[in-house]
Amino acid sequence: MAKARKTAPRIDTALSPLVSVLPKVLDAAAHGDGWVNMYTGLNVRGLDKRASTDFEPARRWTRIELEERYKGDAMAAKVVDVLPEDMCREWIDITIDGDPQTAQLVQQQLRKMKALENLEWALKMSRLHGGSAAILGIDDGRPLNTPLREDSIKRLSFINVLDRWQFFTQPVWYRDPTEPKYGQVELYRLLPIFGVEALMHEIHETRMIVFQGLRMPDRIMLENWMWGDSVLTRLDNAIRNYQTVHDSAATIVQDFAVAVYKLKNLADAMANGGQDGDQKLIARFRAIQIGLSMVRGIVLDAEAEDYHRQTTTVTGLDKLISAAERRLAAETSMPHDRLLAESPGASLGEGGAAQDRQWYDHVKAAQERLLREPIERLVRYILLSKEGPTRGKLPKKWSVEFRPLWQLDEVGQADVYLKQAQGDQIYANLGAATPDEIATSRFGSQQPGAQLQLDMQARGLLSDNPPEVEGQWA
Repeated sequence: MAKARKTAPRIDTALSPLVSVLPKVLDAAAHGDGWVNMYTGLNVRGLDKRASTDFEPARRWTRIELEERYKGDAMAAKVVDVLPEDMCREWIDITIDGDPQTAQLVQQQLRKMKALENLEWALKMSRLHGGSAAILGIDDGRPLNTPLREDSIKRLSFINVLDRWQFFTQPVWYRDPTEPKYGQVELYRLLPIFGVEALMHEIHETRMIVFQGLRMPDRIMLENWMWGDSVLTRLDNAIRNYQTVHDSAATIVQDFAVAVYKLKNLADAMANGGQDGDQKLIARFRAIQIGLSMVRGIVLDAEAEDYHRQTTTVTGLDKLISAAERRLAAETSMPHDRLLAESPGASLGEGGAAQDRQWYDHVKAAQERLLREPIERLVRYILLSKEGPTRGKLPKKWSVEFRPLWQLDEVGQADVYLKQAQGDQIYANLGAATPDEIATSRFGSQQPGAQLQLDMQARGLLSDNPPEVEGQWA
């Protein structure tokens, strides 16, 4: 009998595992994923969970979606509102060349135009929609689509705030690359939602205060016609996780304790009892509930019935909620107590006060970056107005300062004033400051600890006719 010959396995069969995984290995290598192991699946897409994780492009929110979310999601609204509210909360102090009366008149004009409320709302709409603009009611005798002539300003009367969607999607740009404003928008075209009277009106950018929203790379800004993005885009996942965890916790609480009834031969009774049997079961369950509420006990058939309450464990739920809250606070850069309206001691201990300080520093930086130039423009236009408090003559020296966000209590303020008075007395005794200079600096400012301002003109240290520099800061 001939001996059977042992045949070698076919090469395609032997290499089939390699052939099936080879495209994935090549794909991993092509994407530059680092080390690849075709046997263990390391960095092989489809085999390694980590290598199969990709970043999806952020969702583009429509105007209606953003507004509905702002209306219906309290946490999303808070994320939008808190920073602008804190930026405008204490408002500003204006100093005009030793003339507190003129400074008060400028403040009155700002209040009349509701500058604080309008700038705060413009910041909110910028954060919500990715951009907003405040149209300034300036009368300089020229059309809206022409550059503002500061030397012809008669009055500044009002401020109108519009979100980015109320401007036509094809603005006119500064196209000369030798200009400092190259690539910025020169003319905005209105597309208002309140009637068609203002349809297609063009407004020059010098007659507006524009907030571009969350600044994005040039490509995205161009796609948005030079508007930025909503803050809710980046925070969408953190807000959704926060709301999901809290909503899920509420659902668990609703089902925390469930009543369980055990009846002998229940399945047979339901299958064969017919409608009459169903009614009897319902009547029996109702009787058990009534008996529980009346005598706080239940009477059952010892052999045929059983009743108990089954509870759902909630161990670790508080940690999940805390993790979602901490992530949301981290991504918004807000302190825990400011975002969630609870005492920092409840979760952060003594670190809460430090976070508040950091938040105030963040707000101050945002004031300097976003609000200083717009507010100084408003003050400047009021001072240049022919019908304004200075009849159009710009003071040689004026300044705008944000009031401190960290407010001292009465005891703290009293301590500051006492130490300040002691220091002023030393300066007066040494002849370093005059009583008039001290009185003007201390009682002409609303800020405890304000710097002492010396009257260099009265001391004869300045020329009687120094060169006039517009907008020279103190």
